[in-house]
Amino acid sequence: MENTVTYTQTVPHSTAIKSYDLSMLEEMDDAEYLLEILTILLSENSGDFKEMKQALQQGRTEIICKKAHKLKGSAGVIQAEKLAAMLADIEAMGKKGVINTELISLVEKAADEYNSIEKALKIYVGEIK
Repeated sequence: MENTVTYTQTVPHSTAIKSYDLSMLEEMDDAEYLLEILTILLSENSGDFKEMKQALQQGRTEIICKKAHKLKGSAGVIQAEKLAAMLADIEAMGKKGVINTELISLVEKAADEYNSIEKALKIYVGEIK
């Protein structure tokens, strides 16, 4: 299927390498369901990194853990393994209750990764509508 996304394919209309895989969702062969799942994922996760960054500034590691855990599940749905691994690390570091430069840097990198994925998914959703 041409719209199957893997780690080695390139993003439509871009030269970036995709870092997610929708093949598991596409195997259901239900474009309406796929569209619904991706629309929910995009709408519910859009502010989570912003909230996580605010929590970093406020020293609220419990919020960082909760947001990382939620986003990790969403990353799993789209098989974004690199993002899921970063979020697992953020969650583990947040549970220690210490905010340091490593945690701050990891949140920034995860946010960048998510933003890249989000842009590509928005294009994909537009193509299947």
